[in-house]
Amino acid sequence: MPNTRPNPTLRNLKLREKLRSLRLEQGKRIEDIAESVGLSVSALSRMENGDRKILPRTVRLLAEPLNLTNAQKNELITLAKEAEQHGWWTEYGQAVPKWFDSYVGLEAAADSIRTYENELVHGLLQTPEYARAVYLAAQPHLSEEERERYIELRMARQEVLTSTECPDLWFILNEAVIRRVVGGPAVMRDQLTRILQTAEAPNVRIQVLPYSIGAHAAMDGRFVLLTLPEHTAPDLVYIEYSYGSLYLDRKDDLKRYSWMFEQLRADALAPSTSSSLIRQVMKEFT
Repeated sequence: MPNTRPNPTLRNLKLREKLRSLRLEQGKRIEDIAESVGLSVSALSRMENGDRKILPRTVRLLAEPLNLTNAQKNELITLAKEAEQHGWWTEYGQAVPKWFDSYVGLEAAADSIRTYENELVHGLLQTPEYARAVYLAAQPHLSEEERERYIELRMARQEVLTSTECPDLWFILNEAVIRRVVGGPAVMRDQLTRILQTAEAPNVRIQVLPYSIGAHAAMDGRFVLLTLPEHTAPDLVYIEYSYGSLYLDRKDDLKRYSWMFEQLRADALAPSTSSSLIRQVMKEFT
């Protein structure tokens, strides 16, 4: 199915990257631009870094110091207006905390997603029953209605798997992920079946990092590497913790996490061998 859901996160990325590129091409400093339009240096810097939205009126302010043509100005104003729209995920309300809002948009827009999971199945692979068991254990204070809202969002994110613009997906799962009994044996059998089914897609690779490998490059925990559409933004590393997240885009960070992923990929079982191990583990959940 085509991915036609609105994605203001992608529009905002395109907008800030275009403005930043235009500034750099003209050899102008943020300080110069900020002074000429009456903005603070920190405000303009936050816009370029994605920490603050770029409004249509801001684009109009920047048009003169950036020497924008009418066509360029109109294009960027349109992007700014589209970036103000609500993403499809906002209909899930508090199920999308502020720190997670950007990630949902980035995930939906990514050309490729590479992830290492050390404790639980990645959200794009989870069954509703598995997700429910995770939320019951990790957030027992949630009401049943709130919990089901979180699960609905998680299932909605999985529509990317059937989109005509589905990204390349590479999941590396620690062996603990497929052996930890979450929700009971029946839930685990269904969950592992789902993983095997997803692994059959041509754009999906799933590998298991076996216990036998011992110490490995990602002992500190899970992470996601996102490659975004060309000319949109640099690659990003996403690291999530209980009540927040980190987004890393410095070259040193990207180099480090890309190296880590390659080490994990080399240490993990081949996809076909991983599938065989998953089938073997499924037999234990009887």
